[in-house]
Amino acid sequence: MKLLNYIKDKIPFELKRGTSFLSIILALIIAGIFTRLGESIFDTISSYIKPYLPKVWAAFTWLTSISFDVNLIGVIVFIIILFPIYRKLDKIVLRRFRNEIVFKDDFDAGNKGWALNYWGSYNPQKTNRIENSTMIFEATESDLADTRKEFGAYIDLRNGIYRGYTYEIICKVKSAEHTTMQFMLWLHDTLGGASSINTPLGTPSTSGETIKLEFEVNVTEAIRIHLHNKAGEGKILVNGVVVRKI
Repeated sequence: MKLLNYIKDKIPFELKRGTSFLSIILALIIAGIFTRLGESIFDTISSYIKPYLPKVWAAFTWLTSISFDVNLIGVIVFIIILFPIYRKLDKIVLRRFRNEIVFKDDFDAGNKGWALNYWGSYNPQKTNRIENSTMIFEATESDLADTRKEFGAYIDLRNGIYRGYTYEIICKVKSAEHTTMQFMLWLHDTLGGASSINTPLGTPSTSGETIKLEFEVNVTEAIRIHLHNKAGEGKILVNGVVVRKI
Protein backbone atom coordinates (compact mmCIF):
# COMPACT_ATOMS: atom_id res chain seq x y z
CA MET A 1 0.00 0.00 0.00
CA LYS A 2 3.00 2.31 0.32
CA LEU A 3 3.20 2.81 -3.44
CA LEU A 4 -0.51 3.57 -3.64
CA ASN A 5 -0.19 6.29 -1.03
CA TYR A 6 2.92 7.65 -2.74
CA ILE A 7 1.14 7.93 -6.07
CA LYS A 8 -1.92 9.62 -4.59
CA ASP A 9 0.29 12.13 -2.74
CA LYS A 10 3.01 12.74 -5.30
CA ILE A 11 1.49 12.64 -8.79
CA PRO A 12 1.47 16.28 -9.98
CA PHE A 13 -1.75 18.14 -10.53
CA GLU A 14 -1.04 18.44 -14.25
CA LEU A 15 -1.19 14.65 -14.59
CA LYS A 16 -4.41 14.37 -12.61
CA ARG A 17 -6.13 17.21 -14.46
CA GLY A 18 -8.45 15.95 -17.18
CA THR A 19 -8.13 12.33 -16.09
CA SER A 20 -11.31 10.43 -15.38
CA PHE A 21 -12.09 8.78 -12.07
CA LEU A 22 -12.07 5.44 -13.85
CA SER A 23 -8.57 6.12 -15.14
CA ILE A 24 -7.28 6.89 -11.64
CA ILE A 25 -8.85 3.77 -10.14
CA LEU A 26 -7.38 1.61 -12.90
CA ALA A 27 -3.94 3.17 -12.40
CA LEU A 28 -4.04 2.51 -8.66
CA ILE A 29 -5.10 -1.11 -9.13
CA ILE A 30 -2.23 -1.72 -11.53
CA ALA A 31 0.09 0.18 -9.19
CA GLY A 32 -0.75 -2.35 -6.47
CA ILE A 33 0.33 -5.15 -8.77
CA PHE A 34 3.61 -3.39 -9.47
CA THR A 35 4.15 -2.87 -5.75
CA ARG A 36 4.16 -6.64 -5.27
CA LEU A 37 6.35 -7.08 -8.33
CA GLY A 38 8.81 -4.50 -7.02
CA GLU A 39 8.97 -6.23 -3.64
CA SER A 40 9.67 -9.54 -5.35
CA ILE A 41 12.46 -8.03 -7.44
CA PHE A 42 13.86 -6.33 -4.33
CA ASP A 43 13.93 -9.65 -2.43
CA THR A 44 15.60 -11.41 -5.36
CA ILE A 45 18.30 -8.75 -5.64
CA SER A 46 18.93 -8.82 -1.91
CA SER A 47 19.42 -12.61 -1.90
CA TYR A 48 22.35 -12.20 -4.30
CA ILE A 49 23.92 -8.96 -3.06
CA LYS A 50 23.60 -9.22 0.72
CA PRO A 51 25.71 -12.37 1.34
CA TYR A 52 28.48 -11.61 -1.14
CA LEU A 53 28.71 -7.81 -1.37
CA PRO A 54 27.80 -6.41 2.04
CA LYS A 55 29.09 -2.89 1.29
CA VAL A 56 27.14 -2.74 -1.94
CA TRP A 57 24.12 -4.02 -0.05
CA ALA A 58 24.49 -1.33 2.60
CA ALA A 59 24.66 1.38 -0.08
CA PHE A 60 21.73 -0.14 -1.93
CA THR A 61 19.47 -0.30 1.13
CA TRP A 62 20.44 3.28 2.04
CA LEU A 63 19.56 4.45 -1.48
CA THR A 64 16.21 2.69 -1.52
CA SER A 65 15.17 4.19 1.81
CA ILE A 66 16.48 7.74 1.59
CA SER A 67 13.64 10.31 1.60
CA PHE A 68 11.18 7.68 0.31
CA ASP A 69 8.47 5.92 2.23
CA VAL A 70 8.04 3.59 -0.72
CA ASN A 71 9.60 0.56 -2.36
CA LEU A 72 11.95 2.25 -4.86
CA ILE A 73 12.10 -0.81 -7.09
CA GLY A 74 8.33 -0.80 -7.37
CA VAL A 75 8.36 2.88 -8.32
CA ILE A 76 11.01 2.31 -11.01
CA VAL A 77 9.08 -0.62 -12.49
CA PHE A 78 5.88 1.41 -12.31
CA ILE A 79 7.35 4.39 -14.17
CA ILE A 80 9.17 2.37 -16.83
CA ILE A 81 6.40 -0.09 -17.64
CA LEU A 82 3.06 1.22 -16.43
CA PHE A 83 2.98 4.84 -17.57
CA PRO A 84 3.40 4.18 -21.32
CA ILE A 85 0.77 1.43 -21.13
CA TYR A 86 -1.57 3.59 -19.07
CA ARG A 87 -1.27 6.58 -21.39
CA LYS A 88 -2.01 4.45 -24.43
CA LEU A 89 -4.93 2.77 -22.64
CA ASP A 90 -6.31 6.13 -21.55
CA LYS A 91 -6.08 7.51 -25.10
CA ILE A 92 -7.48 4.51 -26.95
CA VAL A 93 -10.01 3.04 -24.50
CA LEU A 94 -10.92 5.13 -21.47
CA ARG A 95 -11.43 8.48 -23.20
CA ARG A 96 -13.90 6.90 -25.58
CA PHE A 97 -16.37 6.42 -22.74
CA ARG A 98 -16.43 10.11 -21.82
CA ASN A 99 -18.82 12.64 -23.18
CA GLU A 100 -16.13 15.23 -23.69
CA ILE A 101 -15.28 18.36 -25.59
CA VAL A 102 -12.42 17.53 -27.94
CA PHE A 103 -12.10 20.94 -29.59
CA LYS A 104 -13.17 24.48 -28.78
CA ASP A 105 -12.25 27.71 -30.56
CA ASP A 106 -13.58 31.11 -29.53
CA PHE A 107 -11.08 32.81 -31.85
CA ASP A 108 -9.65 34.73 -28.91
CA ALA A 109 -6.16 33.27 -29.32
CA GLY A 110 -5.55 33.95 -32.99
CA ASN A 111 -5.61 31.25 -35.63
CA LYS A 112 -5.49 27.73 -34.18
CA GLY A 113 -4.93 26.07 -37.55
CA TRP A 114 -7.73 27.23 -39.83
CA ALA A 115 -7.01 27.36 -43.57
CA LEU A 116 -8.51 30.65 -44.67
CA ASN A 117 -9.92 31.56 -48.08
CA TYR A 118 -9.95 28.07 -49.55
CA TRP A 119 -10.99 28.01 -53.24
CA GLY A 120 -9.28 31.36 -53.76
CA SER A 121 -9.73 35.05 -53.05
CA TYR A 122 -8.51 38.15 -54.86
CA ASN A 123 -8.65 40.09 -51.60
CA PRO A 124 -7.80 37.61 -48.81
CA GLN A 125 -7.26 40.21 -46.08
CA LYS A 126 -10.84 41.32 -46.52
CA THR A 127 -12.76 38.18 -47.44
CA ASN A 128 -11.72 35.93 -44.56
CA ARG A 129 -10.04 37.12 -41.38
CA ILE A 130 -9.95 36.71 -37.61
CA GLU A 131 -10.32 39.85 -35.55
CA ASN A 132 -11.88 40.79 -32.21
CA SER A 133 -12.37 37.13 -31.28
CA THR A 134 -14.48 36.53 -34.39
CA MET A 135 -14.02 34.69 -37.69
CA ILE A 136 -15.28 37.12 -40.33
CA PHE A 137 -16.38 36.36 -43.89
CA GLU A 138 -16.97 39.31 -46.22
CA ALA A 139 -17.00 38.74 -49.98
CA THR A 140 -18.88 39.82 -53.06
CA GLU A 141 -18.68 37.75 -56.24
CA SER A 142 -15.90 39.94 -57.68
CA ASP A 143 -13.69 39.11 -54.67
CA LEU A 144 -13.63 35.36 -55.32
CA ALA A 145 -11.72 33.20 -57.78
CA ASP A 146 -14.04 30.19 -57.63
CA THR A 147 -16.61 30.01 -60.43
CA ARG A 148 -19.29 29.06 -57.91
CA LYS A 149 -18.43 32.21 -55.94
CA GLU A 150 -18.08 30.22 -52.74
CA PHE A 151 -15.26 30.10 -50.17
CA GLY A 152 -14.59 29.66 -46.49
CA ALA A 153 -12.27 28.39 -43.77
CA TYR A 154 -11.57 24.81 -42.73
CA ILE A 155 -9.66 22.96 -40.05
CA ASP A 156 -8.69 19.28 -39.74
CA LEU A 157 -9.26 17.70 -36.32
CA ARG A 158 -7.38 14.53 -35.37
CA ASN A 159 -6.76 14.70 -31.63
CA GLY A 160 -9.53 12.92 -29.74
CA ILE A 161 -11.24 11.69 -32.93
CA TYR A 162 -11.86 7.92 -33.05
CA ARG A 163 -13.35 5.73 -35.73
CA GLY A 164 -16.80 4.37 -34.89
CA TYR A 165 -17.82 7.28 -32.67
CA THR A 166 -20.16 10.19 -33.30
CA TYR A 167 -19.25 13.83 -32.73
CA GLU A 168 -21.45 16.89 -32.50
CA ILE A 169 -20.08 20.02 -34.17
CA ILE A 170 -21.59 23.25 -32.87
CA CYS A 171 -21.12 26.60 -34.59
CA LYS A 172 -22.24 30.02 -33.32
CA VAL A 173 -22.89 32.32 -36.28
CA LYS A 174 -24.66 35.57 -37.14
CA SER A 175 -24.79 38.09 -39.94
CA ALA A 176 -24.48 41.86 -40.12
CA GLU A 177 -27.45 44.00 -41.07
CA HIS A 178 -28.54 43.82 -44.73
CA THR A 179 -26.40 40.74 -45.43
CA THR A 180 -27.19 38.58 -48.45
CA MET A 181 -24.21 36.23 -48.07
CA GLN A 182 -25.09 32.64 -47.20
CA PHE A 183 -23.48 30.19 -44.81
CA MET A 184 -23.43 26.46 -44.20
CA LEU A 185 -21.59 24.10 -41.86
CA TRP A 186 -19.96 21.36 -43.92
CA LEU A 187 -18.18 18.27 -42.53
CA HIS A 188 -16.30 15.40 -44.08
CA ASP A 189 -13.34 13.10 -43.53
CA THR A 190 -9.85 13.87 -44.85
CA LEU A 191 -9.90 11.45 -47.80
CA GLY A 192 -11.67 13.42 -50.46
CA GLY A 193 -14.95 13.82 -48.64
CA ALA A 194 -16.08 10.19 -48.87
CA SER A 195 -18.20 10.89 -45.77
CA SER A 196 -19.75 14.31 -46.20
CA ILE A 197 -22.69 16.14 -44.62
CA ASN A 198 -23.74 19.77 -44.53
CA THR A 199 -26.49 22.11 -43.48
CA PRO A 200 -28.43 24.02 -46.17
CA LEU A 201 -27.03 27.35 -47.35
CA GLY A 202 -28.80 30.23 -45.66
CA THR A 203 -28.31 33.71 -44.25
CA PRO A 204 -27.96 33.58 -40.44
CA SER A 205 -30.03 35.88 -38.29
CA THR A 206 -28.54 39.16 -37.11
CA SER A 207 -29.22 38.20 -33.50
CA GLY A 208 -27.18 35.02 -33.88
CA GLU A 209 -27.98 31.33 -34.02
CA THR A 210 -26.41 27.99 -33.20
CA ILE A 211 -25.91 25.50 -36.01
CA LYS A 212 -25.27 21.84 -35.15
CA LEU A 213 -24.35 18.71 -37.07
CA GLU A 214 -23.55 15.17 -35.95
CA PHE A 215 -20.76 13.35 -37.74
CA GLU A 216 -20.00 9.63 -37.43
CA VAL A 217 -16.30 8.90 -37.95
CA ASN A 218 -15.96 5.78 -40.11
CA VAL A 219 -13.43 6.48 -42.86
CA THR A 220 -10.53 8.30 -41.20
CA GLU A 221 -9.86 9.23 -37.59
CA ALA A 222 -10.24 12.88 -38.53
CA ILE A 223 -12.92 15.46 -39.25
CA ARG A 224 -12.57 18.39 -41.63
CA ILE A 225 -14.79 21.27 -40.55
CA HIS A 226 -15.73 23.81 -43.20
CA LEU A 227 -17.22 27.19 -42.38
CA HIS A 228 -18.54 27.58 -45.90
CA ASN A 229 -19.92 30.74 -47.48
CA LYS A 230 -21.51 31.97 -50.69
CA ALA A 231 -20.66 35.49 -51.83
CA GLY A 232 -23.03 38.40 -51.39
CA GLU A 233 -23.38 41.71 -49.60
CA GLY A 234 -22.61 42.23 -45.93
CA LYS A 235 -20.72 40.04 -43.46
CA ILE A 236 -21.07 36.69 -41.73
CA LEU A 237 -19.48 36.33 -38.32
CA VAL A 238 -18.64 33.10 -36.49
CA ASN A 239 -18.09 33.51 -32.75
CA GLY A 240 -17.19 29.97 -31.80
CA VAL A 241 -16.87 26.34 -32.81
CA VAL A 242 -17.13 23.40 -30.41
CA VAL A 243 -16.70 19.68 -31.12
CA ARG A 244 -18.10 17.23 -28.60
CA LYS A 245 -18.01 13.44 -28.54
CA ILE A 246 -21.52 12.08 -27.92
